[in-house]
Amino acid sequence: LFMSRFKDYHKEFYPGKGDRFAHSKHLLEDAGKRLPFIDKIEFHIIKEAQTRWLQFMSGKLDFLRVPKDNYHSLVSPSGEITDEFKDKDITLDIFSSFTYWWFSFNMKDPLVGKNKNLRLAIAHAVNEEQYTKPFTNHIGLKANSIYPPGIPGYDPSKKLPYSYNLKLAKQYLRKAGYPNGKGLPTLTYDTRASSTTQRQRAELLKQDLEAIGIKIKIQLNTFPAFLKKAKEGKLQVWLDGWTLDYPDSENVLQLLTTQNQAPGPNVSNYSNATFDKSFDKIKILSDSDEKYRLMSDVEQIVLNDLPWVLLYYSRDYIVYHNRLKNFRYNDLVVNKVKYLRLK
Repeated sequence: LFMSRFKDYHKEFYPGKGDRFAHSKHLLEDAGKRLPFIDKIEFHIIKEAQTRWLQFMSGKLDFLRVPKDNYHSLVSPSGEITDEFKDKDITLDIFSSFTYWWFSFNMKDPLVGKNKNLRLAIAHAVNEEQYTKPFTNHIGLKANSIYPPGIPGYDPSKKLPYSYNLKLAKQYLRKAGYPNGKGLPTLTYDTRASSTTQRQRAELLKQDLEAIGIKIKIQLNTFPAFLKKAKEGKLQVWLDGWTLDYPDSENVLQLLTTQNQAPGPNVSNYSNATFDKSFDKIKILSDSDEKYRLMSDVEQIVLNDLPWVLLYYSRDYIVYHNRLKNFRYNDLVVNKVKYLRLK
């Protein structure tokens, strides 16, 4: 796949102002010059992470998100590029991400959806560090809110009402009516795909829940099959996640409104009338103290109802060859290629 420079592209010029990152990375040297700079861009679809890495190291790819298996050889404990790669004329940058992950419950499910104590037992049985460390190379940030960092109104001091605690998990399981899991039917966990990573995540959850007496059946799916089940409301417990389309709380909260239940984006089928009423106010408010107060109020409602068990916020470690100029990665900016220039 490739895109070629359009000879009749309208007049547009490289920006002349930027933030601290832009200045520290010398991203304004082309200020005022007409865009675009590059004649042709090629896109490669490469399924295997190690193949992508080898293609990058051979110079056939200009930039790459660092694969999990290559992270420790490239990144030092301090987060800098290792001595092994310092002389290879490449740069490593860390970029904030608007992607984050959680375990979802189907709130219409007669078992997990109707028994809050069962959901609390699961929430306290999940060892979130097991998902952050091996699957993000320790760079994922433990989630503390239904909102991700970077959106107005996110509170870094917010604390979740649950944490890894097997003693509490067993107490809630007993309150749910299933002491040590006795009498509890086997729960079904649906994977998002059949990849090794998805299987490993499923096995970790299975181990976590078996530690308090909950049995889990792992149902492997292709991604299309998973999406079909989600739209049809046929999931029970699963790994869910979201990448924001724009940095505003509305883009998070619309995942939880009654009107967006499956087949809409609210695949957890969560519903709360008070939440819905506040959401209708939030979505039309500009950033303000009133909006942030309402954001906090509805978050407390969601945390109390517990349709999600939050895990971590993703961060992107991107490596690129220094021949590539004006590079700045962002989840939300899709037209960044027009700013790129080759040395």
